[in-house]
Amino acid sequence: MKKYYFIALLLVCISCAEKENNSNHEVSNDAEIVQSDTAEVLQDTMALEQEEVTFPVHSKLEGDFKPISLPYKLDSSDLEDMEVETRLSHEQVELLTTNLDSNFAWEMEFELNTYYKIDSLKRAGAYEDYVASLDIGQMKNSEAYPVGYIELAPNKKLFLWGLEYGTYEACPFMAGTTIYGSIFENGVQTSTRVFAEAMSGGDPPSMMSKIIELKISEEGEALIHELEIHTELADEGEDVVDMSEESTVIHLKK
Repeated sequence: MKKYYFIALLLVCISCAEKENNSNHEVSNDAEIVQSDTAEVLQDTMALEQEEVTFPVHSKLEGDFKPISLPYKLDSSDLEDMEVETRLSHEQVELLTTNLDSNFAWEMEFELNTYYKIDSLKRAGAYEDYVASLDIGQMKNSEAYPVGYIELAPNKKLFLWGLEYGTYEACPFMAGTTIYGSIFENGVQTSTRVFAEAMSGGDPPSMMSKIIELKISEEGEALIHELEIHTELADEGEDVVDMSEESTVIHLKK
């Protein structure tokens, strides 16, 4: 009887050991599954972090600006012969100038205010009456137009656009074209500054002119060269010239 009892006890122990081994094996398999799932989640997360997210530029700007390839230049002859097919609206100009470069805001204030004033007169149907009432030295016209945009990085674009302006045809007078550059990063307009210009004005015998020429290399390095000339008619009939020159380099892709 004891013999059979011992054998039965041994069988029970063997059965318990097998169940324990099976249980440990199942736990091990579950742990491997959890570990595998965790690894897949981490891989998916890393893939999402590495994927570039594209931020669209405002829909009111898309379509009117065409892509510009590098290298690119704007010299005095380019500014004088620039063909303009499309005009920008006041809403587009507002989007392009949401944030101004503080160092140049004071230079832009007069031109922008003039543009908004004349544009509002045109939209209100009061522009012809305004022109009929003009006196010497008063601003007659101002229009904004797109030049194009440059892709600086996946989510960084430089939009070049112009303001063309001119006063009543009498002295004193002022007329010219200013090319602004507005940078958008991650879909947000971050800065605007002058990139090129051709203007002249004065009241004889005092006259002045300014030329700002632009060159952008394939690496995104912008060279902005400014030349300003003042002339004064001397008593002997000869012009006295005062000339200043300045160059600035901007690394646009940084």
